[in-house]
Amino acid sequence: MTESRKGVALRELYWKTLVLGTHYPAEFNGGRFRTPPGDSFPMDIVIGLDKIANVYKVVIDADEYLTPSKVTIRVGQGKLNEEVNYKNARTSKFQKPVILEFHRRERSVSRLESKNAFTDAVGQYIWITIEKPIPLSQNPHNQIEIKKLTVLGYPLPEELPRGTPVPESPKLEQNDEDVANLKMENLELESKGVPKKEKKIERHS
Repeated sequence: MTESRKGVALRELYWKTLVLGTHYPAEFNGGRFRTPPGDSFPMDIVIGLDKIANVYKVVIDADEYLTPSKVTIRVGQGKLNEEVNYKNARTSKFQKPVILEFHRRERSVSRLESKNAFTDAVGQYIWITIEKPIPLSQNPHNQIEIKKLTVLGYPLPEELPRGTPVPESPKLEQNDEDVANLKMENLELESKGVPKKEKKIERHS
């Protein structure tokens, strides 16, 4: 990687799946997943990073034909040194969403539709909402396939000096009502434990 910040190189961050819609989270741990025919959308995915980091961008590689119409990505920051799990993810503070919109394309050499979400926020969690697929004759069962999910960022030091606050993204303003309402604990949950409520968002190309 050629990009760096204050002497720290941008690198791929390791993560694990905490929520995968109504499916077993382990099915997405390799960063690849295809929905079965008839699956419901939107589908929420929550992943947890190995350690807190500045998440610079999230790269989604989707199949050319089994392509979502839209993907929403939020980075969430929980307490330092707490266990990374869904329970703690629900009480984390999430930034305003970054929106990736996919469009119907002409035939291409590539079988992948790649999109970059530039988040540039500190956190341990990434909450991804996948909307229904683009209607195509090549996708009669309305499926979506994520070929690869890559998280790139700048890891924070293993141990911050005593009294040093964890850096926060400017998007995590305590007085911003939209941000406050993005906390998972405030969202309406279905029996499967997946957040569903939609909030006002800002668009990114």
